[in-house]
Amino acid sequence: MPVYGTDIQLAICFQNSYNTVGDITNSAQSIAVINESFNAQQPLMASENLRNRVDRGDAYAGAKEVTGEIEFEVVPKSIGYLLRTCLNRTSSVQSDSLYNHTFQPETALNQPNSPMRPVTIMKRIPNGQGISTNNYYNLNASGIEFSCEAGGFLKAKVPFIGGRNDNAQVDITPSYPTDDPFTFDQCSFTIGGNAVDYIKSFTVSIDESLETKHTLCDSGDHWPNRVVRGGFRTGTINCTLSFDNSSEYIAFRGDAASPPPLGQIVTARFTQPVEPQSGYPYTFLLYMPKVKWESFEAPTQGAGEIEVSLTGRLKYDNSAGYMFSSTLINTQSAY
Repeated sequence: MPVYGTDIQLAICFQNSYNTVGDITNSAQSIAVINESFNAQQPLMASENLRNRVDRGDAYAGAKEVTGEIEFEVVPKSIGYLLRTCLNRTSSVQSDSLYNHTFQPETALNQPNSPMRPVTIMKRIPNGQGISTNNYYNLNASGIEFSCEAGGFLKAKVPFIGGRNDNAQVDITPSYPTDDPFTFDQCSFTIGGNAVDYIKSFTVSIDESLETKHTLCDSGDHWPNRVVRGGFRTGTINCTLSFDNSSEYIAFRGDAASPPPLGQIVTARFTQPVEPQSGYPYTFLLYMPKVKWESFEAPTQGAGEIEVSLTGRLKYDNSAGYMFSSTLINTQSAY
């Protein structure tokens, strides 16, 4: 019988240490996703020895690796687990039943062979013979992307690299959070402290520049032994907005009377009408303390409205001590 996307179930579990599968039975959290692409990659090594024939030599198992990306609608509880895969939770403040979590980029290696907090992903696939379960472990999140457009949900993507497959059959009954996703009408967007109510879409991306490494002493199992940094952490932002005024263009040019010399603060705040504690709604904030605008395009395409495509780079801010921060207010005590 065929297997459908509606049959697939994913759960995420943080590992206590690198090379040790997470405690899926007791600690895994079900994650609702739009798309996922987790699979084990195994390129072949073809022998190049000459054997008095034109046919290439035999093929042998090469360097294996589990990679994958998940895309999902952002909901108040689950997003904390995904944020924690690629960001450090720097603080958490409690007020009765409410928690205020702050997430910022890692400033040090989480473990010697794992820049990020190592993660186990359980992928559960029903089939005609029962249930097939793969536990992919040692995964490192290599970044995160947030996007929202008018008429849609706030969405996020997290790519993972460096994983192994333990071929185990540990299984759990999925249990998904019941909170609602954040939507476009709950967003307030600011550039340089000024509200921008004519923005139509945005995308914010963080790239950790991670690489998977194999070593010779791998006990013959072909899987990666470590994940390392291969370059600088980078961040980008892309916005589409109506050309209602020229303030963004002036900031891009940098020739205003008082141009922002160190870049501009950009924020996107999502506030739900649901209040788990009186006067305190579910909230999710993206905060970029120093954005340098890189391109400003406002082409005329026919007689319709002119739209601006504004792109910039997220830069490290010395006074803030980071390039990106996220605040999440919900009822979850820890991540």
